[in-house]
Amino acid sequence: MTNINKKILNDIKQMQDKEYQKFHSKLCPNNDNIIGVRVPNIRKYVKKLQKEEPNYLELIDINSFIYYEEILVFGLYIVTSNLDDNQLFYYLDLFVPLIDNWAVCDIVCGSMNVKENKQDTIYKYIKKYSKSLNEFERRFFVVMLFHYLDDKYIDMVIKDINKINTNEYYVSMAVAWLVSIIYIKYQEKCLLFLNNNDLDTKTYNKALQKIIESTQVSKKEKELIKLLKK
Repeated sequence: MTNINKKILNDIKQMQDKEYQKFHSKLCPNNDNIIGVRVPNIRKYVKKLQKEEPNYLELIDINSFIYYEEILVFGLYIVTSNLDDNQLFYYLDLFVPLIDNWAVCDIVCGSMNVKENKQDTIYKYIKKYSKSLNEFERRFFVVMLFHYLDDKYIDMVIKDINKINTNEYYVSMAVAWLVSIIYIKYQEKCLLFLNNNDLDTKTYNKALQKIIESTQVSKKEKELIKLLKK
């Protein structure tokens, strides 16, 4: 373990909130390595780290990571730093295989600023994870597609989620969530997709459920969606 690993781990432990640890551990039932630091505090810490430790990415030893928060700090540091494409993809290649729960995946994906002029380049990078045998690497791809819900990419996104292997829980849930957002933003396209798709029944019905649960969908629409259940 390097000195910077020790420093960061010590800093993280100083921010521990035991009540939050109990709460968050229940949301990530397969993870027993959660110290318990609230996400806003992790974000503030990463900003501080970027100022105080500009060489963090070069010095950190990812093989020494033990805790959830260490991986989260690493991921957030990568996606919120001003890296060029080669650096970004190099470090993401180190980070993505470390993901072992939905929370780290979704927080880091949601924190990446995918600028319009970078969409094509980043899409070409994340595409390789769509065929990964690893559940959370495929979830990473699906959650990153939330950055592509616009007129230019929506047809591509629908095509991608129709092809992805959803035989594992966290991939299936991510696809269902994404479909529900597509319905809100592109209702006609989504309805066409719901009437002709290759999703497994569980993922398909979960997508309908998430649409029905949305506060942005009218009661009338929800009744029609219920009729599509398999």
